[in-house]
Amino acid sequence: MLEPISCSLKRVGVSLLLGVSGLTAGGTGPYTAHAPQPAADLWMYPNTPTPGTRTTASTFSYLPFTGVDDRYGQFVVKFNTVAAGIPAGLGSSNYDIHRLVFTAVYASEESLPYDPTEDPRASLGSAPTIADPDAGRPLELHGTGFRGGFTATTFNETSPYGSRNAFASSFDAAGVARDVTNSITLGYESYPWAIGKISAPVDINANPVVYVPLLPGEVIPLYSHVTFEINLALPGVADYVRQGLHQGCLWFSLSSFHPVTGPGSSGFPAYFTLNHPEQALYGDVAPTLDAEFSLPLRVASFSRSAAGNTANLTWNGSPGFKYVVEGTSNLATGVWSPLGTFTTATPVTLTWSGNASLPRTFFRIARTSQP
Repeated sequence: MLEPISCSLKRVGVSLLLGVSGLTAGGTGPYTAHAPQPAADLWMYPNTPTPGTRTTASTFSYLPFTGVDDRYGQFVVKFNTVAAGIPAGLGSSNYDIHRLVFTAVYASEESLPYDPTEDPRASLGSAPTIADPDAGRPLELHGTGFRGGFTATTFNETSPYGSRNAFASSFDAAGVARDVTNSITLGYESYPWAIGKISAPVDINANPVVYVPLLPGEVIPLYSHVTFEINLALPGVADYVRQGLHQGCLWFSLSSFHPVTGPGSSGFPAYFTLNHPEQALYGDVAPTLDAEFSLPLRVASFSRSAAGNTANLTWNGSPGFKYVVEGTSNLATGVWSPLGTFTTATPVTLTWSGNASLPRTFFRIARTSQP
């Protein structure tokens, strides 16, 4: 089976056409990836001198009061997806994400009720028009946006706070990115990517520790697992994830509308960070990320030398398959000659360069499963 790739290059006397033959049209996988801890995390709160070295990070709001950000305390987390086992640089369209789960460990001893549902925007703000229909406030997760000249690849734990240079970000219904830090005051929906679902430890000293789902309204215990299963169907979210995987990192922001009244206030959630001593000792309290993904077989790039005598071809390879670059000067004969054979033990970008000096040359990649 020959699946034509959309790109084609032509020059006088020579046509270079690309095709791929494969086991399935949908690609290879699914694979799983796991990041056991973040590459970086920091408490995005303007009144702390140590945002990137704290052992816990809390989330809260100053609402119903005005004058500061609605999502005043945010927890911003970065994962290195290459270290987690997902190759970077394949082109954002070459990642099929099936499932993405962010898990944090609860670090607050406050008696806060578990709320597993998003609260109506009208129940928040300086002048709410309806009552909150259930106890507590949900724990929310969004993506992360950047300003102040920073990007996802340049911002780090020591970058200045500025005017909140890293912030909770989401997309409107049309898929346009926007800062949702002040979504209540500015009157628009934030469309959380996930609401935290909580599993509480039965006995934190047991080995292994058993976790059971918490019921709505129950008090959230210390060391609970807060699981955020990201809704990839929301506008813009899957594209954000694919672009992050192409770049090699994913950023997320945790926030909530638990109210505070000023310095020394209490009554809000917190999470353990990468810098907590228990993470160094046991490796089990920092946020983690789990992914299920596939890598469709697609050509990442095709080029030829200035003289037109050499062709260069790159594509994403997956373990368990053999890839053979084949060429022919005459499609009518149906005879293809092998030009190079490749295998890989991990998902990676594969590259072939070879002769393209004939007046007309066609190329394709044949993929077969390995025993």
